[in-house]
Amino acid sequence: MARFAISAFLLALAAAQGVNGFTAQSQAPAFAKSTTLSAAAEDGEREAGSMTAREARVVAPATAALAAVPLLGSSAANAADAAFGAGSFQSSVAEYFPGAFPSSQISKRVLTSLKNRGHSLDNTLFGASICSDEINSVPNSVCAQLQKGLTDSKGGLFNLGGLAGLPFVGKSGFGAFFSHCPVDGKVVIVFGPHVGISQEGVVGKVERVGMTKPSTACGAGIGAYKALLQARKDGVDPPSDWTMDKQEEWILNELKGKLHDDEYGSGIGAGFMGNGKMATVTYRTYDLVWDLMKSGLDISVTNPAFWEKVTEVTLLGGIVINQGGYSGAKKAVVEDYFQPFVFQSWRAQEADNALVKEDLFKSTFQMKNPKIELGL
Repeated sequence: MARFAISAFLLALAAAQGVNGFTAQSQAPAFAKSTTLSAAAEDGEREAGSMTAREARVVAPATAALAAVPLLGSSAANAADAAFGAGSFQSSVAEYFPGAFPSSQISKRVLTSLKNRGHSLDNTLFGASICSDEINSVPNSVCAQLQKGLTDSKGGLFNLGGLAGLPFVGKSGFGAFFSHCPVDGKVVIVFGPHVGISQEGVVGKVERVGMTKPSTACGAGIGAYKALLQARKDGVDPPSDWTMDKQEEWILNELKGKLHDDEYGSGIGAGFMGNGKMATVTYRTYDLVWDLMKSGLDISVTNPAFWEKVTEVTLLGGIVINQGGYSGAKKAVVEDYFQPFVFQSWRAQEADNALVKEDLFKSTFQMKNPKIELGL
């Protein structure tokens, strides 16, 4: 399996700096001006329309070149550095998270798609399974922007997630969440882990308000990985403190089963011992979140009575990429990015209540799914 491979579409993204949205670092998201789902979606339609020519230059040559996949650390990564500046937030996004875009662009496209599927302020229940870290609930986060567009910030957000974005609410939590759905309503869930990237391009670090140097993000996922590394080195079982640290204990044990042997050591390009490792942990943590999300959903959606009240469940899954806006006395207006991997609609077939899953990814984001195409 090609891990952390980078396609030509990353080079196209790098070369297209200034025309594809990667330069929107110094501006507040235009989406924040919208106060209704309709207005937000209309903004998205205008944005989508204005991006058509840009995407033709960025996405079309990229999708045609997915078959040629050089490893990280090769000339492909060097090209991204040349366009963005080596050791920068943007160069690390391009190198390690292919297909990531600013949260405002993701939310606009998602809201446009949802509007076209009949979502409104009165019929939509919104939930999220994102890590409880405070940097994931800032005003321009993907969750905040979707909440504003879906509920006009009045319908609230049901928090399904705990550490690392895992939906630890379990059967009871999912049941409570779905019971809040409007009659004949629709449910939207955004989920996934998060990872910080510092302004210097260090994956797993982010500048936080009031701190003089970057700190770890996601601490839960990276902490579990470090514990596994140490236990492997010492030839012992990972530490256990189930009574006081249940969520972290679960992450540690499940992450162990997801990691491949070569992901404990060198072997994925020159950056693997640093940025590559942190990116590896994030991708493996995403797999944990998606697996647990599907397990929680299956309990509900396989019950025919579920669909008597709910007409559609839409899932947006991916990786939140935090960009710190503060470092000591330096302040800047910045925006997080989001790497989408899943955008699906689930509904019951009228004839026999069979579950129908519709993939909305390509039609919404106008690109192939990098996790599928590149085997990440």
